[in-house]
Amino acid sequence: MRRHAGPVPYSWRRVLPQRGRNVARSIMRKLSAAPFVPILFALSLSLAATPAPSHAGDAGTQEILLGQSLSLSGRWSRNATLYRQGALLYFDDINAAGGIHGRRIRLLTLDDRSNSQLVRSNTAQLIAAGKILALFGYSGTAPSLAALPLAMRAGVPFFAPRAGSPLLHKRGGRMLFTVRAGHRRELDFLLRQIAGMGLDRVALLHPDDAQGYADVSLAAELLYLYGGNLVAGVPSAGPFAETFELEEIADALLRSAPKAILINGDVVSSAAIIRTLRARRYAGVMYAMSQAGGKALAEQLGEMGKGVAVTQTVPFPWRGSARIAVEYREAAKAAGGLPSFVGLEGYIAAKVLCEGLRRSGRQPTREKLVQALESINDRNYDVGGFSINFSASSHDGSQYVDTSAISHSGAFVN
Repeated sequence: MRRHAGPVPYSWRRVLPQRGRNVARSIMRKLSAAPFVPILFALSLSLAATPAPSHAGDAGTQEILLGQSLSLSGRWSRNATLYRQGALLYFDDINAAGGIHGRRIRLLTLDDRSNSQLVRSNTAQLIAAGKILALFGYSGTAPSLAALPLAMRAGVPFFAPRAGSPLLHKRGGRMLFTVRAGHRRELDFLLRQIAGMGLDRVALLHPDDAQGYADVSLAAELLYLYGGNLVAGVPSAGPFAETFELEEIADALLRSAPKAILINGDVVSSAAIIRTLRARRYAGVMYAMSQAGGKALAEQLGEMGKGVAVTQTVPFPWRGSARIAVEYREAAKAAGGLPSFVGLEGYIAAKVLCEGLRRSGRQPTREKLVQALESINDRNYDVGGFSINFSASSHDGSQYVDTSAISHSGAFVN
């Protein structure tokens, strides 16, 4: 392993064109300095003026209400739907057994159609109703970043977003709890593995936003540490864009003759560039980040998916001895469904949240839930062979990362 002292010789300032650096700085300034603008509703209610009820979540005394804005339609709908289905498997089992302290869990889900403005309005609507105990299971970095400021301002726990961006963690404060490994941990695991295989020339396709450009700098530092080189950092379209200049992107990735290409994007953009690279007969190794999902990516790629490796932040769901995976498979089978990585992530998130609800007592409040979640760690709670460690100083619950690959049949091998 190569270690260095002093400046890293390959940084984003050398990788990116001037336009990209200006975009990154501009986005970061806007994100850090933008004032909060209250969202107004009928009856002249504003989010800033909406008080948190003493027992949020009460609907009579029979239900615990959770809120969720999710892409049930649009470009991110497949992974979002799989995540929700996995969570509902666990919630349904809990409800069938009598609920938590005699109260059933109800997940109120609004479709945001993969649109960040709708994410904000849906989230504000859920909070303004005054009944939800927590926001649960938002899918994707952009939707989570859109909703999180509203949750923080209203003092509503924002639990288990399917996102690991450092920007999210930086802004999360006390209301954010995650049950998946962070983006830096995932990138570090993958680049260490790539360099260890002797693939010392790596190209990175990243989102054309502040986090994407930060990834270029981080990847360059990590590869230098592990004995490799980042030979290209190429931006793609933004998180809600609908079209991609695929041929130009492929040209930029292949120009530096990489031995491996790392693709950091949603399922639609990841599948599109992989198909384009396959058409160019690229013979190197291609990796997709967990944001692309597993099952959804394999479905989009078909035969072109063979050999593509994907990072995952949960155990392999189809076989293996992890008790949580066995439990999830049995629940999916009983419900007539099929297991998936994203579904297992939703199942784990629901299970951990339910433990927090149990510890919150018979009269849960948002503050009680935060304190209860902070008490969960692998010394006092067994998720099923999957470590979750929260505390008052850390709401990042998991460090688990692994890789799997798509086989010739479209199934995953581990």
